[in-house]
Amino acid sequence: MKKLSKVLSVISVLILIGAAVSGCGRGSSATEKIDETKTQLYVAIFEGGTGDAWLKTLKAKFERAYADVSFENGKLGAQIIIDSSKNAGRTVLDYIAGDSNDVYFNEGISLNTFASQKYVLPLDDICDEPLSDGKTIRSKLSSDQITNLTALDGHIYGIPHYECYGGVNYDKDLFSSKRLYFAYDAENNGGEANEFIKKSSDARSCGPDGARGTEDDGLPSSLEEFYLLMEKMVEMSIVPFVWTGKTSTYTEYLLNAFYANWMGYEEFSENFTFSGNTEIISKATATTNGYTFETDRIDIQESNGYMLTKQTGRYYALELLHKIMTNPAYYYSKSTQITFSHLDAQEAFVYSRLDTKMQPIAMLIDGSWWENEASDPIARTIKAYGSDAENRNFGFMPLPVRVGGSVAEGGGKALTLFDHMGSYVIINANTKNTPKETLAKQFVKYAYTDENLQMFTTTSGTAKAVAYDLTAEQVSSLSPYSRSVWNLRNNPSVNIASANSPNEMFINEEVALKLAWSSVIRNQNYLSPYSAFRDSKTAYDVFGGIYELTLSGWSDYGEYFKA
Repeated sequence: MKKLSKVLSVISVLILIGAAVSGCGRGSSATEKIDETKTQLYVAIFEGGTGDAWLKTLKAKFERAYADVSFENGKLGAQIIIDSSKNAGRTVLDYIAGDSNDVYFNEGISLNTFASQKYVLPLDDICDEPLSDGKTIRSKLSSDQITNLTALDGHIYGIPHYECYGGVNYDKDLFSSKRLYFAYDAENNGGEANEFIKKSSDARSCGPDGARGTEDDGLPSSLEEFYLLMEKMVEMSIVPFVWTGKTSTYTEYLLNAFYANWMGYEEFSENFTFSGNTEIISKATATTNGYTFETDRIDIQESNGYMLTKQTGRYYALELLHKIMTNPAYYYSKSTQITFSHLDAQEAFVYSRLDTKMQPIAMLIDGSWWENEASDPIARTIKAYGSDAENRNFGFMPLPVRVGGSVAEGGGKALTLFDHMGSYVIINANTKNTPKETLAKQFVKYAYTDENLQMFTTTSGTAKAVAYDLTAEQVSSLSPYSRSVWNLRNNPSVNIASANSPNEMFINEEVALKLAWSSVIRNQNYLSPYSAFRDSKTAYDVFGGIYELTLSGWSDYGEYFKA
C-alpha cells in the first residue's frame, strides 16, 4: 500500500476503533435455545445508539410470517438468533470469514474492502425483487446511492442501514426559557442585528438556511453569532458545551458537521470524488487578533486532491472547536477528563437543567442517535423530577454558514448533514449455496418493507438511510428530539452527504481517504485536533499540519492521476 495509505489507514483504524469503543454496545452474545425443527439464521448487530429492540421486534414478526415456510429439507420455519456482542467497523474484517453469523447490521464498514475480499454476497437480486409493499429496495435508494454502491464492479454488496449525523445537540427548552435565540431584524430583512430575542413571542432570525419557519430559526447563522451565544450563556451561568474526554472522535463530530454544512453538499463531497471546483484559503496574514485570509477558487482532480485540506470550511471548523476548548468557561469541567465517557456526557447534559446543584448545560457534542443511548438517565430524571423531566425538547443543531453578521431572509444556503457512519446490512459469503442464503436474503428483504422501516424508526428514533415515509401518527409518536431530526432530514432543502464515491482512487484507497483530521506540526504527529489543542497548538497550526501530512504522501497516488 502507498505511503500515505499506510499513515492514514493506521489513523483511520484507530479512529474507527475509538468509535466502536465509544459507541457503547450494550449487547450480549446469543444464548437462545436452538429449535432443531427450524432453520437458524444468525444475525449480528452493533446496537450502540439504535439499540436492538427493533431487531427483536423484527425477529418475532419474521418468525411468525414465515412459520410455514421451509428453508431446508425436514424443517419448517425460521429461528432468528440475535448476536449483539459484535464490535463496529473494520474489526468485523478480522473474523467474518470464519464467523458463524450470517447477516450483519453494522457501522464503520468500508464496503468496497469487504466486497473486494469476497467476504460478502452481492445483493442485486433482492434489491430488484418486489417486496410485500409492492416496491423494491432499489427504488428506495437515491441515484447517488446506487452509483456509489455499484461503483466497485457493478454489483450491490451492502444496503444502507441507519442514517446518523454527528454534531451539536441542544436543549430547546433551555434556549426558549433563557431567550438564547437570535431575533429577526425587520429593518435589515432579518440580517445584521446579532441581537437576541427579548420576549418569547419575538420573531426569530432566519438561521443559517435564510428561510423563516424552519428548524434552524433563531440559531447562530455565523461564527460571530455563535461566539456571542457562548458569551451570553456564560453571563447567565449556563455551560455552553459538554462532550466525552474519553474519545477524541466525538469532537470530530463537531468538526465534520460544521465543515460539511459550511462547504455545502457539492464542495464537501469533493473530499471523496476528487472532482469539482472549490473555495480554498490561499493566503493567511497574521494580525494582532489572529489571521486575515484571502481565498481563491480552484479546480480539483486526483493529482491535487491534497488541496482540499485548504477548504475554508475546514479552517473555520477548527477555529470553532479551538475557541470552545481554550476557554474553560465554555465547557463542562469533566469534558477533558479521559475517564469521562460519552454516556457520562449524555447524563450530565440530561440532568444539568433539572439538578439544582449543577449549572445547566446548553449543548452536547454527540451524534443524532444520542437520545436512544441516554434512555436510562432520561428515565431516572423522569422518576426523580416528574413532569419537569417528561417530553424534554432537545434538537439537532444546524450550524453557521458565514463568518460575521447574520444571514438575511433569502440569503442563506441549503443545509448539509454528514452521514458519516458507513452503516450497512451485509450477508456473509459463507452462506452462499446453502439454505442460509435464501433465508438471509428473505430476512433482509423483509427488513426493508415500508412497514418495517417505519417500525425501525418508531422503535429506535433513528431513520433508515433509504426513502420511506412515516404517517402523521407515527411522526407524533416520536420523541420531540427524534421528530425534529426526522423533519430535518426530510426537508427537501436539506442535503445529506456521505463518505462515498465512484472515484477509482477513492474506491481502491477507501480506508486511507476517509475524512481525517490528523496533522503533523513541527515534526510532532497528532491523531486529532483535540490532542493538538490540548498541546497548545492553534487552529491555524492544525490547519497547516493537516495540509503538510496529506501533501507528504500524495504523490504516491500517481497511478490514479489523469494525464
